[in-house]
Amino acid sequence: MTTRLQVRKGYEWLLRFFDSADWNQRRRSIESQLLAVTRPHAAPVGSKDFRSVSIVDDRIGWYLYLAETFLDRPLSYEPIQGARVLPIFAQLGGHCELLDRIGGIREKILEIISPERRNPDAGLFEILTALMYARDGWQTVELIPRSRKEKRPDIRVQSGTTPLDLLSPLPTLLPARSRLGI
Repeated sequence: MTTRLQVRKGYEWLLRFFDSADWNQRRRSIESQLLAVTRPHAAPVGSKDFRSVSIVDDRIGWYLYLAETFLDRPLSYEPIQGARVLPIFAQLGGHCELLDRIGGIREKILEIISPERRNPDAGLFEILTALMYARDGWQTVELIPRSRKEKRPDIRVQSGTTPLDLLSPLPTLLPARSRLGI
């Protein structure tokens, strides 16, 4: 069950990785794009020229914006888009203490929020997968940095003396959410 407190904690946990000036600029950019969508535009009757209420050039910023509006400005919240991301924030917020113990979490978050931020879903999936192992009591959980030179596992977990290297099986969160219980 997604609770407001879990979403708040997840939002605040992720937001701490942003520079406040950067987040404010990204928020303004998102709001400008949303304002453009709401302006009337000429389209012929029967046209399929629909404007999406979704931000594609800053996905992680869009996800944060949805959580922020859900929490602080409900009249600006977009529930159809938010229904997809609020469970992610709830999972993060419900387990912040475990997230901080996952090796490589800071680097993974910085990768997700970097200028190459068009699609954070794969990185969020890796974080949620690592979180599942940490939640299940694995002693060591580590996100492995990407390499352009060699194929590497995404996650290394260890319980006892045997490490286990994992590859993320799915590139997006949509099909994986049910596996993660979110």
